[in-house]
Parts: sequence; structure tokens; C-alpha cells
Amino acid sequence: MLEQMRRQGASIFVYLIFCLLILIFVINFRPGQSRSDDNGCRGTSTSAITVDGFDTTQTAFKIAFSANNGQDSKQKTVIAFEVLIRRELLAQAADARGLMVDDDLVMNEIKKGHFFFGGQTTQIPGIFDKDHYWNLRAFQAWYQNQLNVSRNSYIEEQKRGMLAAMMADILTESVQVSRDEALSQFLFENNTATYDVVAFKPDTYRSALQVSDADIDRWAAAHDSEISARYKSDERLYKGTKPALELREIFIAKGDGSAGMTIDAAKAKLEDVKKTVGNDKAKFEAAAKELSTDPAAKSSGGELGWRSAENPTLGDKALNEAAKVLKPGETTSVITTDKGAYLIMAEDKREGDLKLEQVKHEIAATLAKDSWSKEAAKRAAIAALDGARNGVGMNLDQLYKPEEPPPGSGGITPDQLEKLLNDPNATPEQKEQIKQLLMHGPTHGQLERPTKDIAASWLEDDSGMAPEGSAVAAGSATGSAAPAAAPAATENVVATKDVLPAMSDIPKASLQHVGPAPREKQMVGLGASKPAIAAVFDELQPGNLAKQVYEADGGYIVVQLRERQQPNVADFDKNADDRVAELRQQRAHAFLESWMKTKCQALAKDHKILPAQDKLTDRDDNGKLVQLPYKPCMSFR
Repeated sequence: MLEQMRRQGASIFVYLIFCLLILIFVINFRPGQSRSDDNGCRGTSTSAITVDGFDTTQTAFKIAFSANNGQDSKQKTVIAFEVLIRRELLAQAADARGLMVDDDLVMNEIKKGHFFFGGQTTQIPGIFDKDHYWNLRAFQAWYQNQLNVSRNSYIEEQKRGMLAAMMADILTESVQVSRDEALSQFLFENNTATYDVVAFKPDTYRSALQVSDADIDRWAAAHDSEISARYKSDERLYKGTKPALELREIFIAKGDGSAGMTIDAAKAKLEDVKKTVGNDKAKFEAAAKELSTDPAAKSSGGELGWRSAENPTLGDKALNEAAKVLKPGETTSVITTDKGAYLIMAEDKREGDLKLEQVKHEIAATLAKDSWSKEAAKRAAIAALDGARNGVGMNLDQLYKPEEPPPGSGGITPDQLEKLLNDPNATPEQKEQIKQLLMHGPTHGQLERPTKDIAASWLEDDSGMAPEGSAVAAGSATGSAAPAAAPAATENVVATKDVLPAMSDIPKASLQHVGPAPREKQMVGLGASKPAIAAVFDELQPGNLAKQVYEADGGYIVVQLRERQQPNVADFDKNADDRVAELRQQRAHAFLESWMKTKCQALAKDHKILPAQDKLTDRDDNGKLVQLPYKPCMSFR
């Protein structure tokens, strides 16, 4: 009996020890709990990313990675991390409020075709059959083939995603909008203006610059600090450089029978130069200044600058092949094409790490041309404004010819495109095509849009928020309508006293007629210039010429208001409820983004968002391990 009791006691003791070990394991390694001594990126782990102490699973990452629309593995990884961060910010807030989701609740949503993704609710693709019935096979294909996860794992992660979506709904439902606020936005957005713009673009003047080495040296002497700063900021570009040649050319264009040389005469002239100058760089430059038929090349002595020895990009295969084998001091044979005759000299060669003195001249040339072309455009705009003022009783359209139709527009002018853009009967697809034509016009109307590197709805530029300065943007999420913000103050554009180099003839600027167009952040012809937009909508009276030149849309502009029209409040009343609902949705989206951004940035600052290190490494084309540049919260603007 005693022996049996001893054996039972021993068994109970072993059982207690085993239970204690399990308890310790659960306390230290329970799901959803990270170790507090982690800092920065984590190594290989069962967690994909830790957000404020909560470890997301590898399954969660797999779903977020497979379901997003990234273009490559790196982009999909970044999107997956941001999706999981967004999910956790919301889900943890839901946890704090005691919200819960069980299997039955999430399955009901799945059978409605819902997929919870980063706090958003989307549709499972192909989940309903042709008769609109939920399809079990489609659901299995979704989690097994598309996401490559098990059914139970998928449901478990969707519970977390649904929790986040519920919290997002609570936050967005807290935003309210009054009818007066919607009316205020309607009045703001539908106040239209018709105006004329004459733009002066630096690129036009840059191509006309006739810059000599003396011009560049003169500019460099007065801007040494700017050159040094540019070298420092771009220093990585001058490390380990591939072989490059400093080239200079003489080009004689083929005559048309009434002017210029024939190809044979041009070839003979360059053959003579080749024999005469030998490897004398100064003589070759002098010959280029004498014989070059292009005014800019004549001024610069045919300078082509530093070109890749592997591919000099000279515009013709024969020229590239002849130039890339040159050694310093050598010239090519005379090469003829349909355009004319060429002779090219290699003045120097370099590679490896380049010091400031080696690249100072080319940096100065780039900065000087940027400065001169911008200044030339500015002076032209100021002169144009003065000329328009002196033309008493004359409008801009009497002084400047209309702009040519953009390429690919079928001969439709920007004025006609603008009218089509504002046609209420135009479809969204048609309006987008028109915007693209206006954006990529040859000289005017270029709208600047950020590149969408990440294809997710929360990175789109068109967030639906009211324009800056509007009554809606100025008001709070729940407050009453506020008056429109005052126009931003701006200083007059004033010419400098810099001495500009010679320029070839420049075609007279053209006029762009715009409108009637509603007020937007980006305006055709005005770009994103708040002062120019304010002048058109708030300051000028019909027929008035703007009192100053504005820096806008990549250049300098002169503006004249033709007409301004106020919207009809009766049009608002026709669908006031829909407008209120639309504005509330816009405000709610903005509020939710702001809420998540604030929390995300605070956690990132305190190193409480820790992506797994193994997810941030990849191999380049040579098989070398490289680190993926990722910072948490980068999806929030």
C-alpha cells in the first residue's frame, strides 16, 4: 500500500512539474506577445511585424502579401507591412474597447463575400457564381491557391481584420457634416473662372542658350558654394564611376541646295580640319566655333561634355561606335549621315572616384544653365506683362496667338479640351483622357501628379479632401462652415542683375484659353500656384490683367481674367442629401487617415513597430544580399 502511494505521489509530482513548464512557456511565448527587449528590426521570427507589443503571424503577412497589388516582391512586402500596421492600430483600439469577433460572425461576413484587409472591407474576387450564390469552391480557391493558407488560419486572421474594420466604422461614423458645410463646399467648388494664360517656360530658353566656357567660368567664380553643395549632395554619383569620355564635335548640317554646304563640301572641310588640328584641343575648339552650323554648338565650341564610353548616346549608331573607342586627343574619321557631316574628338577620359575639381566645370554648367534659363523666362514674362499693360485696351488674346493643339489631340485646341473636360455629359473615362492630353501638352497645362509607386487605395492622390483654403478644409469634422481662407501673400517676381549669355531666337509665346473651370488645387495653366489661383477666383475682375507675374506650372505666367460665374444654389438643392453624404464620407476618410497616422508615427518614433529582418532582405541581379529601404508609416501622407 505504501509503495503504491509513493508511486502515485511521484506521478502527481511529475504531472505538476509538467504543468508548471507549460504555464511558463505560455506566459513567456504566448501568441500576440513580443519580447520587450527587442529594438529595431527583428531577425528571423515567428512574427512578421510587431506593432506596440503585438506579434502578427506569418500567416497574416502571407495574406497581406498575396492579396495586395504590388508590382514586384519588394513593393508587395512594403504594402504588406503597411496593411498589417493599419490593421493592428485599429484592432488594438477595438481590443481596448472590449469589441469581440467569433467564428460565426466572421463566417457570416465571408458568405457575404467580404474580405477584411488593413481596416478596409473589400470583396473576395469571384466569390459569387453566375446566379449570385456564394460559391464554396471559389472560397477554397481563394484561401488555398491565391493566398496559400489553410481555412482555419484564414478565418483566424479574418477575425482580426474584421475587428479592425469594426473599429474603423466606429471612428468614421463619429464624423458628422451639416447641410451648411456641404453648401459651402458646393459654392466653393462650382465657382468657375474663364481666364487666359501666357506661359514662359525655362526649358524653352535653356535650349536657346549659347553658352561658352568663359560664361560657365564666370558663373562658377560667383557660385562656388553652390557647386560644392551640389557635389556633396550628389557625391555618391561620383564614386566608382564607369569609363567616360569628354567629347567635342564639329557638325556641319547638310544644305538644302539654296543654303549651306553640300555633304561632299562639308566632308571635305572636316577632312581638312582633321589633318590640320591633329590632337590640338584648342585648335579643334576654334574650328568648332567657326564651322558648326548650330548656334549653340558654335557658341560652346561643339562641347558635348562627359559621355559614357560604353554608350555615348550621340543619336546615331555610327557616331557612337566611332566615339567610344577614342583615346584622349584622338578624333574620329569624318562621318556623314542624312543630317550632315561630323567630326568628334575625345579630349579626356576618366573613371573611378571623382574629386570635386574633376567635375566642377560640368556641375557649374548644369547649375548655370538652370539659373540662366529660369532667369530668362522670368525676364520674358515681366517684359510681356509690361507690354500688355502698355497695350491700352488690348487683351492678351490680341497680343498672342492661341496655343497649338497638344500631340495626339486630333487637332482639338486646349480651349476645346477644357470645355469638354467640364461637360457634365462627359464620362469619367473621357474626362481622364482629356486630363492626360492637357497634362502632357507641349508647353502649357501640365498638371503635376505624384507617382503611384504603391497600388493601394490609401496611397492614391485623389483622397477626396476639399481643396486647401476652402471652407470645408478650414472647418472641423463636426463644426459649422467656416469662411474661405484668405489668399496667400506672395512677393512680386523680380528680375536679377545677372548677366545672361547670348541666346538664339526664341519663338513668341502662345496663349492658352482656359475655362470655365472650377477651383481646384491644380489648375490648367496655373499649376498649383495658390497666389495665381487666388488672383483668378478672389481678386481680379473680368477683363483685368494680373498686376504681377506668377511663378507657376513650371515657369512664369501672365494671367488675365475673362469671366467668373457663381453657382446656382437651386442646383445644390436638387441633390443636397447626396452631397452631404459624399462630403461626410470624404471627411470620415480624412479623419481615419489622420487618426492612424498620428498613432503610427508615435509608435515608430518610440521603436514600437518592428518588422522582421528576414522580410527586409533581398538579392540583387548579382545575387548579393541587399537591404530593403523601409520605414514604418510610409503609406501615410
